[in-house]
Amino acid sequence: MAYSGDDHVYVLACAGFEDVLKVGMSRQPLVRWQSFHPRWFEIFELESSCLIRLDSRRESRACETRFHRDLAAHRCPAPLAMPMLAGGHSEWYRGAWARAHELAAGCEAAGLPVERDLRRWAARQMAAEQPRLYELLSTAAQMAWDGQLAPMSRRGLLDLVDAHAHFDPAVPERFAELLDALRNAGR
Repeated sequence: MAYSGDDHVYVLACAGFEDVLKVGMSRQPLVRWQSFHPRWFEIFELESSCLIRLDSRRESRACETRFHRDLAAHRCPAPLAMPMLAGGHSEWYRGAWARAHELAAGCEAAGLPVERDLRRWAARQMAAEQPRLYELLSTAAQMAWDGQLAPMSRRGLLDLVDAHAHFDPAVPERFAELLDALRNAGR
């Protein structure tokens, strides 16, 4: 499948004391990261992670392959907190952040745009998604009042709100009425 437009290679540092990182590619990085863990915004240390923007899927594959080949000696199993359904279990590396950082710097030197602090990048992306969040919460609140919202769906929506609040602390207040309805319906 040919694709032309924004594509990304990401290097995500895991939060915590271990030097574990994930290298992958995605046209929609936030969606991809959410597939790794519902609390992705806490699991990954976004300030230490980076994102390389490329113009095509072909370029992304080539860049990602370069990272994977160069970091192969550091390959490790995925952290246990990452669900098997998310895939990408062969693209985790331990003790490779310094080398991954050098590879990203090489991409930048070659003229590719590299985001070095994904917290700021993600905050901009999440802010742009707030109208969609409002629609989701409105629909979910009505479903909850009608007794049609499954507990797992409710939990997933609350995790999504927490993700938004992680980047914009005003989100819970902005959506307080809908959140109250979501939390209290059926009780």
